[in-house]
Amino acid sequence: MRDIFIAIFSVLVLMLQMISVFVYLTHFFGFKTSNIRIYIMLMVSALCSKISLKIENTSYHIDILLYMVLFILMLKVLEGSLYKKFFHYCFLCFFLIVQQRIAYIIYSTDTNQGKNSFFFLLILVTFVFVLFVFLLKRFNFDNDVYMTREEYLILSIIPFSSVLLLHFIIIKSEIMMSMIYLFLFMVNIVAIFLYYFILYKNYQLQILQIDHIQSNFYEDFLKQERELSALKHDLKNIISSIGYYLAEKEYDQASKLISELSSYQSLNTKYTGILAVDAILNNKSKVMCELGLKYHLDCQIPKDLDISMFEIELCSILGNLLDNAIESVKRLNDKKLSINILMRYHRDKLIIKVVNPCNINANSNFNCDKVSSSKGKRYGIGLRSIKDKVLLYKGYYNFEIRDSNFHAVIVLPMNQMSYKF
Repeated sequence: MRDIFIAIFSVLVLMLQMISVFVYLTHFFGFKTSNIRIYIMLMVSALCSKISLKIENTSYHIDILLYMVLFILMLKVLEGSLYKKFFHYCFLCFFLIVQQRIAYIIYSTDTNQGKNSFFFLLILVTFVFVLFVFLLKRFNFDNDVYMTREEYLILSIIPFSSVLLLHFIIIKSEIMMSMIYLFLFMVNIVAIFLYYFILYKNYQLQILQIDHIQSNFYEDFLKQERELSALKHDLKNIISSIGYYLAEKEYDQASKLISELSSYQSLNTKYTGILAVDAILNNKSKVMCELGLKYHLDCQIPKDLDISMFEIELCSILGNLLDNAIESVKRLNDKKLSINILMRYHRDKLIIKVVNPCNINANSNFNCDKVSSSKGKRYGIGLRSIKDKVLLYKGYYNFEIRDSNFHAVIVLPMNQMSYKF
């Protein structure tokens, strides 16, 4: 009866292990195939690895099957750099080997007290890993946040050396071995936290770099538009000057003025009368027209609305929203689809709504602290940038999938724009 209970419990532990490994992989990697297929492959290989073949009184174990399948999965099916795969493969191998060694000690120990002690250790290690994996799910990062090759190689030393130690260290004392297993397990957990810390720093650095690039771009962009607006006021004088140079047959000077005028590109349409908003809308509408994408624009905001305190941030928010929408529709490769853009000013609040078709899972949560996206390297970071700027001014955001459309809603209270929090 006890053997049956142990067998059933072992299968349950094995299933829990594979669920944990699967969740771990989905957290750190993007998949090139269906999630269910990967889990089935892991589970079948784990069950087969427990089969023992007896040939001429000699037992042969095929434990290596699970590690081979895991290696092939990470190499061929999962997305990511080779160095990233190597680090996580070493860690998962270490975790599985530790559990396998503890289970072996349980079966080889004669005393019930020894079996119970190592049985408890096996449960503890499994529980800590499962808890650790599901805690990681609360802090999700974009899969395109990169670490350098050197960072991965340095971190890989810990799990790789731990695997080697498990193979080469032989101590007769089972208690001492269990202490070593537990110590190495905790060291590797710390290594994952260190990995996460570096990943978080790199993620923040990417956001800052993109924000800096965008801010510089929009500052230059708005500066050019202001110069153009000022130029329009002087247009009569400039035309008079050109006429004078032509009358005096100073063609070089006239040609120079004409060249300067032709270098400026005017805002094609005044959607709102607000320079910063119109500049972005004209720029993005031009991009959509060049790509052959349809769009519907409905802007009803007062032209004298003062956005001087946050016009760069507003340019970034609106620009990122439209970039994400354009990227999403472009990937669908359907010219009949359109992007809907709505802007309103109501009760001291600026409301921006962008709706575009998409092929994203309807269960995706875009309102969590970190956004993971397979739509492009900048997509998740772009949303993170929007959220940071909206929260900076105590605004509201909501991103969701409804009826195969991505709905982005931004509400900015204008009475908060005179100062930042």
